Amino acid sequence: MSLRAQLNEADMFLGGPANAEDLLMLETKTRLELSTVLPEQYLELLRSHDGLISSGVFMYSSRPHKFPDSDGLSHSFVEQNLNARELDFMKGFLIFGESD
Repeated sequence: MSLRAQLNEADMFLGGPANAEDLLMLETKTRLELSTVLPEQYLELLRSHDGLISSGVFMYSSRPHKFPDSDGLSHSFVEQNLNARELDFMKGFLIFGESD
C-alpha cells in the first residue's frame, strides 16, 4: 500500500519526488552550512517524497514547498537544523523530522 493511500489528503502535505537540482542544492547547503554529508537513505526517501506533514508528524523537505490551498510552507532540512543548532547540545546531531 502506498504512503499516500494511508494518509488523509485533506489533513496532510506529501511532497512529490525531489528533483536532481533540489537534491544537489540540499547536499551543497548541508556540506557548507552544517559541515556534514547527508545519508544516502535520506536522499533516497526525498527522491520519493520531498517532505511530509501529517497528524503532527513532519519530515523535512529539501527546500520549502508551498502547501496547496494555503500560504504555509514545508519545513526545510537545512533551515530546521540551523535553528536546532542554536542550542549547543544539538550541534552534533542531524534532525530529519519532528512531531508535536
